[in-house]
Amino acid sequence: MSFEKNRMQEEERIELEAAEWLARLDCGLSGEEQDDYIEWMSRDERHRKAVKALQWSWQELDRLAGLQTTLEAPVNRDLLGGDDVPPGKFKGFTRHWKSVASVGIAAVLVFGLLILSFFDKGSDREYTFEPAYELMQRLEQQELADGTKVELNRGAVIRTQFTKAARLVQLDGGEANFIVAKDPDRPFIVSAGGVEVKAIGTVFNVVYVGNAVDVIVSEGKVQLESASAGDAMDEAVGGSSFLTAGQKASVQWGESEATFTIETLDKQDLASALNWQPRMLKFRSASLFEIIQGFNQHNQIQVVLGDPELESLVLTSAFWSDNVEGFIRLMESNYGIRASWIDRHVIRLGRDVEDRDAL
Repeated sequence: MSFEKNRMQEEERIELEAAEWLARLDCGLSGEEQDDYIEWMSRDERHRKAVKALQWSWQELDRLAGLQTTLEAPVNRDLLGGDDVPPGKFKGFTRHWKSVASVGIAAVLVFGLLILSFFDKGSDREYTFEPAYELMQRLEQQELADGTKVELNRGAVIRTQFTKAARLVQLDGGEANFIVAKDPDRPFIVSAGGVEVKAIGTVFNVVYVGNAVDVIVSEGKVQLESASAGDAMDEAVGGSSFLTAGQKASVQWGESEATFTIETLDKQDLASALNWQPRMLKFRSASLFEIIQGFNQHNQIQVVLGDPELESLVLTSAFWSDNVEGFIRLMESNYGIRASWIDRHVIRLGRDVEDRDAL
């Protein structure tokens, strides 16, 4: 009973904090408050879910009141930043809000949910999709103790164990790119799914998903060894093989056997395979259409234009390829463009009616 009580109290606390943030967001946040909010959102997945649930509730209440004008979901300002607000504008309001308004909004939301449950009984209304907010997170970059730089794709997990004899890295899953610091006395070894990749100083990419491991070499040379990949790899390469720049090795395990292949990639295929890696994208006097094409090449979140007239808009900009949030915020704040989700993985850019003349 004590555990259940604590769980309920924790849920109530999160809901109240979410309601407080939503009210502050509705008025606008200062730069410092935006940073605090993003940090709060990333601290616990339950925070994000609570905010989304309350946002949905408010949207539904607006819809019942006849205020809903579109079926699209606006891109959340909590993730993409709000309008510029003078620092400290809401400090006094915040102190008063913590003591009064959060409780009031929570009560209103509970009442609203009861109304919604009454109207939705027996209805076959389709629920809106869940935008892929997880794909908006910046990619992680690490520098290991020996100076090796690692870029981790979303969801990748590594563990390290450095000794005097070797530098060992275990890739538990996902995708990682390694820019290995040279150390002839200590080989750098990445282990993934029974395949060991050995290097001294080079650049290579490893993908370990399901029952398959792919290794792509960008610079230098690596040695592959079979720890538990099976007879197919042992027979094909005699227990080990070397890959040079531009080559890709693939190991896949079936129910009864494993397959092992090596291929040489042309420049286009190599670039496509490594497009996920973060890089600075720079555009000088380029059309918005070209800029979006460049952005889409490096992201699972795709951006489309909802207004053909925007395609020829000429811009000069620079942004990191994995910074979805920064890119959309740039479009909204600098050019008066409205962003809205039209699919789980698709954001559409269009112009607000009041901003058409300004553009």
